[in-house]
Amino acid sequence: MYSPTSYTPSIPLSPMDHHLTLCALRNPIWEASAFATDMEISLLSIPNSPVFAARTHLDRWRARLEAQTQQVFQYDVIEEITWTLFHMSKITMHAPLPLLRIHSAAPSGKHRDVDTEKVATKLGIWRGSPCPRMGVISCAEVCQLLSRNPFGFDSNARRDKLNPLATPALLMAAIAVCSYAAGVGQKQGGGCPACLPGLEHEQGGCVDIFAGKCPQSQERVKEWEATGRGWPVWGSSGIVLCRCGLDRLGEWFQQEAVLGRDETARRELVAFVEGLKCGFE
Repeated sequence: MYSPTSYTPSIPLSPMDHHLTLCALRNPIWEASAFATDMEISLLSIPNSPVFAARTHLDRWRARLEAQTQQVFQYDVIEEITWTLFHMSKITMHAPLPLLRIHSAAPSGKHRDVDTEKVATKLGIWRGSPCPRMGVISCAEVCQLLSRNPFGFDSNARRDKLNPLATPALLMAAIAVCSYAAGVGQKQGGGCPACLPGLEHEQGGCVDIFAGKCPQSQERVKEWEATGRGWPVWGSSGIVLCRCGLDRLGEWFQQEAVLGRDETARRELVAFVEGLKCGFE
């Protein structure tokens, strides 16, 4: 009998095989995440929930692909698209993007027909779980993936033609990361080592989310993901994920992640960040 934990293909799967396998997982993953967002936000982190099961399948998919690519690795466009879709799926599972968009737009009165108090309650439950941190790590991974530019793309337009998921993935990452930063600012009194000097060694010190391949750095990120101890720093930018860094985070995604070259994405990101800032007032 087929068992997803024991099945091993008799021959190595091609990049397209891996891509199609991930596409087959996509619907149950996104449906489970949408159900949790609409009905019970705590399902995003409860063991044995549909989201938990989808996360387990996705982690197995990643482990098998990484095991194979360690033996034969050939970077191509389809592989970049596949990994982009993988990270988008992880972000979807760990960040309730529809609720985050509603929360950001609430000060403008755009969603008058939505119970914003109920949305705020759901987001409070979400922030109290490990899910926001899991989402931030996936956001960092997709940003690092899409910053490699192994094909020497001379323009963002050319990249989007070859990988049409690049801009949507980066926008998802921007929304999730900025929301996390805003929430951490609220949860911890609006303070971090960047705006309140002297906190550097409290809460476990700073943690570089862009851990790279350094085992020690990876262990620090895993510890932060599990416990929340430490101040997350957004890679070499040095931006601490706190409400005081929202403007700099927005600029980073526009410039370093080149979202600024897509006018629609840029406008949505700017409006989203401004909405978060209005919520502080």
